[in-house]
Amino acid sequence: MSLKDRLSELEKCLKKFEEVLSLEKDDVVRDSAIKRFELCFELS
Repeated sequence: MSLKDRLSELEKCLKKFEEVLSLEKDDVVRDSAIKRFELCFELS
């Protein structure tokens, strides 16, 4: 996977993470935010 592809995937992941953070807070949203953070961390 090229650097450009990796950056593109990271950008997509960060957008999804931002979406989750903007939702009303509950246990499911919290778990989703944690998972999105983990995915972004792994891609970076």
